[in-house]
Amino acid sequence: GNYTLWLNLTDSQGNTVFTSGTLEVLPAPAVQLVPSRPSADSGQTVTFTAEPSGGTGEYLAYSWSGLPSGCTGAPSNRVVCAIEATTPTDLVVSVQATDSNNVTSLPSPPLVFPVYPDPEISPITPSEPGADVGEPVILSASVAGGSGQAVFTWEGLPSVGCENQAAGSVRCVFSAPGNVSLRVSALDSNGVETPVSPTLNYSVVGALA
Repeated sequence: GNYTLWLNLTDSQGNTVFTSGTLEVLPAPAVQLVPSRPSADSGQTVTFTAEPSGGTGEYLAYSWSGLPSGCTGAPSNRVVCAIEATTPTDLVVSVQATDSNNVTSLPSPPLVFPVYPDPEISPITPSEPGADVGEPVILSASVAGGSGQAVFTWEGLPSVGCENQAAGSVRCVFSAPGNVSLRVSALDSNGVETPVSPTLNYSVVGALA
């Protein structure tokens, strides 16, 4: 807030002078940390931005902690980090800001930022070594690594007769005999796609008379 200060000066001869002035006291500097995305896979980038408030004048310096290797931009208020991860882990990042009065904020609340290795997909596993026409079979694949719930894309399935084709487990009833070549890939919640699985050559035989 603003404060009015009064000064009363009296010299040895008894002469008195009054003067006043205004003192502005600003809130102490504080800082919040904002990421450009909620999480990242290995090979992706994230931007961390420090958003200061309070304090005096311009913010002259930022002190970061918890950043991974491979970040650029420090000691500015914005750093860009290239993520490398072989196992799921959490970065715990914080920042302090120093204003033009050389007052440094408390550290920002710790930001917990999850990082993940790239997703990998398993080979397709059928519930039966071969299928009979008209009999159900379950085709399954799983994802290791990556973030969130994966969405699967199957190749080679018939246009009708297979359920839940965005899932890792698909129930199919084949309507015609033959050999089908099946592959699958998956996309995680960070938009990173697995390599396509090895091709499964699957045999469908006619129903017994």
